[in-house]
Amino acid sequence: MGTAGLTSARLLAHRVDITLSDGRRVVVEGSTALSSVVGLVQGLMA
Repeated sequence: MGTAGLTSARLLAHRVDITLSDGRRVVVEGSTALSSVVGLVQGLMA
């Protein structure tokens, strides 16, 4: 899945809740650019 469209878009999320396959959770609260969340997820997958 490409992320070029997501990382260049000016979209904001107010809360993102990600549950990892090992059960750990990452919660991002507050006005956050979705491009930052995509970068976080890519870093977690590395």
